[in-house]
Amino acid sequence: MFPYLMPAWTLAQFWIYLFQNTNVMSGNKGIVQSLFGLCMPQWFVYGLFPCVIVNSLHFAPFAYILIGGILQNMDATLEESAQILRANRLRIVRKVTLPIVMPALLSTFLLVFSSGFASYAVPVFLGGAVRFYTLASKMKAMINAGYMGQAYIIAAVMIICGIIILMINQKYTNKRRSFTTVTGKSGQVSLVDLKKANRPISIAMIILTVCFSVVPLIVFALQTIQRVPGDYSISNWTLDFWIGKDLDAYKMGMVGGILVGKDFLMALFRLVLLSIACSVFAGTAGLFIGYSVVRNRRTRLSKMVEAMSFFPYLIPTIAFSAIYLALASTKTFSFLYNSFLLLVIVGGVKYLPFASRGCINSMLQVSAEIEEAAILMKVPWYKRIFRILVPIQKTSIFSGYLLPIVSAMREVDLFALIVSNSSYMLTTMLLAFNQTGYDQYASAITLLIIVIVLVINQVSSKLTGASISQSVGSYNKQ
Repeated sequence: MFPYLMPAWTLAQFWIYLFQNTNVMSGNKGIVQSLFGLCMPQWFVYGLFPCVIVNSLHFAPFAYILIGGILQNMDATLEESAQILRANRLRIVRKVTLPIVMPALLSTFLLVFSSGFASYAVPVFLGGAVRFYTLASKMKAMINAGYMGQAYIIAAVMIICGIIILMINQKYTNKRRSFTTVTGKSGQVSLVDLKKANRPISIAMIILTVCFSVVPLIVFALQTIQRVPGDYSISNWTLDFWIGKDLDAYKMGMVGGILVGKDFLMALFRLVLLSIACSVFAGTAGLFIGYSVVRNRRTRLSKMVEAMSFFPYLIPTIAFSAIYLALASTKTFSFLYNSFLLLVIVGGVKYLPFASRGCINSMLQVSAEIEEAAILMKVPWYKRIFRILVPIQKTSIFSGYLLPIVSAMREVDLFALIVSNSSYMLTTMLLAFNQTGYDQYASAITLLIIVIVLVINQVSSKLTGASISQSVGSYNKQ
């Protein structure tokens, strides 16, 4: 789960620090060149190839949650019946396992494709230096240049593509019902003997996890204490970018390190405040949507509300913010332009699908009979929610509040268009520092955000049992 907890742009930044060299655009020495003297070609450091690798590593845990949940719910006796008939492992996988999980595989492919299609931060980090553009980055460039009409056309194209992806996803996920069993699911767990492949697979997974989970944190920490980027000698180490009060010697135009500088502390405060506000907005709205949808499950209005609550997920992130930017640019809603309220609305609505889906699934697990005594006593519906349902399903419901907090803390794509220069947050400051070559500040902000996200996830897991993996997983249990 660690690569998914980390924002995608942190892996992109790590890729640059790892493979940049004096023969490519940046001109700075990366870790590979510093330690081994090896200079990777430009196509390996910037462009399409690293964007594909970084996004794949980031969304791999997301795919693991989606497909793993289906595999956990699959009846083990189905495979055991094939073993009794002396079918080999390959045939069992091809004839039994894959057909059962095929809807989940297709759904995962489409959802990951949709997320990658809308990716903005990763192409900016890894493609900006070589003019590698995607629709998202091109739209942002056009808005910055004042070509609003062309930018909104790109946004419309991305939205149409998102709707097409939804239609394909719904078509294949609805076929999941064809693979249900009448007798129910066996509780038996069937282990697969990997035999000689056990050790190599284990070693490969450990190396992959360490390289893209632990090593990035070490690299970011080292980058923050270097006077000259790329020089890993101890004499080059300093804490000025963390707690320094006078950085005029570095000619960066900033006053103080990120833990003492007024600009950084204010940007951190804005980010935390926005994350909490988005969480309250999305989590509370998702709770009410979940209750109303489940209690009116078979009505047409219930189906419509459920579908509309999921719709924001289909719209590519930067196109979604472009919609609200266009709305705030009108005379009627001009009070929203460059306001904190606009950020809260955009973040809350965008994260609503995860919160509502988690609450819908948690409410489905609670029988309506539990409320009957309260209904007979004429207890209002809002008291039934907060006095009966929330205490019963507090872990699942709190997960609906947790994911918006974590997502907003690491979000760049959603707020890149609508954050004004006077209301910078840590994530948008990070983009500015990365584009101007201030690697120390960029790494320090990245490391700080990662630590905050991990602490929030760990504390919530200890106190309530909720975690970001459960939040994402609950979204797919329909």
